[in-house]
Amino acid sequence: MSSETLRTVEIDIERDLPADCAYVDMLLARALRRGRASRLLRNQMVVFAANVAMGPANDRYLYDPAAICQTIEVLEGHGGRDITKGPSRFTKGALQGLEYKHFFQASFMAQNLLNESSKAGPDVIYRKLIKHHGSYAAVDGRRLTEEDLGLIAEAFVTDGSSAAQRSVPRDRVGA
Repeated sequence: MSSETLRTVEIDIERDLPADCAYVDMLLARALRRGRASRLLRNQMVVFAANVAMGPANDRYLYDPAAICQTIEVLEGHGGRDITKGPSRFTKGALQGLEYKHFFQASFMAQNLLNESSKAGPDVIYRKLIKHHGSYAAVDGRRLTEEDLGLIAEAFVTDGSSAAQRSVPRDRVGA
């Protein structure tokens, strides 16, 4: 069994990561039209571009700078639409009045699906099957077909993210 040793290393981002700095600066220049990014955000994005995870040892994270900039483009009004909620405004504290937005990163999809399906329980599946077959009675006790399995997969992928907000007891689904 191997043990991972974490240590702190000081670097000069500009000197030690010039290619990553150039990459992030190019992304930000393309994304920003109305606002500006803080130096902290830019430097964190440079570190992520260099494939260095951040956070405590038991909960390290790595974000994709291009995904962050795609969402900045949406906030700036020139990035089209995306699949995440928002934008919203901070209502309290030092950031009051500023907008924020969730962003999509493919590597988070599995965890997000698990989170949402555990919140919604089987409701997300029953809702999809009932919509297709017409009633709970037509679904309950039915042998699953390949088509049903496709509907279940679709329910998790397309409906799971909003299911937690609409969760209702199973006996009331479709009522």
